[in-house]
Amino acid sequence: MKTLLLSLPATLCAAVLFRYTTFDFLDLIGDQFDISWAEILDDLTSSFQ
Repeated sequence: MKTLLLSLPATLCAAVLFRYTTFDFLDLIGDQFDISWAEILDDLTSSFQ
């Protein structure tokens, strides 16, 4: 459990870095499923506050 909690910030950082390198396939997937990556990140960060 402790390792899981420690890995969460790293995972969030990776997700943010992923988003800002703007991989086209991520945007395509998001468009297909009507997913806003910003909303997902907001949900993730707000759940840890």
